[in-house]
Amino acid sequence: MRRITILLHHRNRYAKLESYLIWYIAQEWNKMGFETEFISGIPPKNHEIDILVPHIDATRTPPKYIRFIDRHAEVFNRKITDVSKRHISTNLVSKDSKDPGPVIVKTNANYGGLPEFYNQDIAGRIYNKIQAFFRPGMIRHIHPGQYPVYDHISEVPSVVWNNKHLIVERFIPERSGELYCIRICHFLGDVVLNNKIYSTSKVIKGSNVTHVEPAEIPESLLQLRMRMGFNYGKFDYVIHQGELHILDANKTPGAVKHIEVNTRIAQKLANGIFNFLDHRV
Repeated sequence: MRRITILLHHRNRYAKLESYLIWYIAQEWNKMGFETEFISGIPPKNHEIDILVPHIDATRTPPKYIRFIDRHAEVFNRKITDVSKRHISTNLVSKDSKDPGPVIVKTNANYGGLPEFYNQDIAGRIYNKIQAFFRPGMIRHIHPGQYPVYDHISEVPSVVWNNKHLIVERFIPERSGELYCIRICHFLGDVVLNNKIYSTSKVIKGSNVTHVEPAEIPESLLQLRMRMGFNYGKFDYVIHQGELHILDANKTPGAVKHIEVNTRIAQKLANGIFNFLDHRV
């Protein structure tokens, strides 16, 4: 029996394990004969690990975790240490950019900067809230469902350009008639699940989704995943005017509200462990 160790950030307390897709995948691995464990923070040196799944819910993996990861042979997502927008986005604009059309303001940090906010101690969270209230130009987190969209770059408030925690991207929606679309691709090893989500809202979130349907997997997406070195994760992307644009690359995908949906996805993805063991990145 081989042990799969899922390594969490030592301050990853704001979310229950069940709020991550990896929790459901771990249950499937147990059924398949693996032994899985979740550990918070770097374990003692004598802790035996066969397969390591770093599940550090932070935009940038802290150096001490990288050093720990590098000591192990069989590691998921070994190369994935930075998923910030400035690192992965190809649609960033600056204040001096020529008219790019509509733009959207996001946090440079993943998922609105919320993991970084909650990974702080209580004093840090209180300080950030006070700072954001009195100095809006220093805001560090925005819920992803509330990212503001502006019709023209000139409408972006000046405080945004002066805030290193925020970025501005071209807003490049995918449309289907009157609806907006986003595509979500989950993958683990050689198992890839790809869906197209529809909404009436420009910024798509769970509460405004009208329907979901399976979608063909673009070859360019698979090639991008290979170049980036992802064994496990999720891409949010759109196809705009025939071109693929990555909106978000996530190494710690969250679960949805419906347990049966998480279980169904996990049952499929879990089988990718065998491909990972045969073709480690």
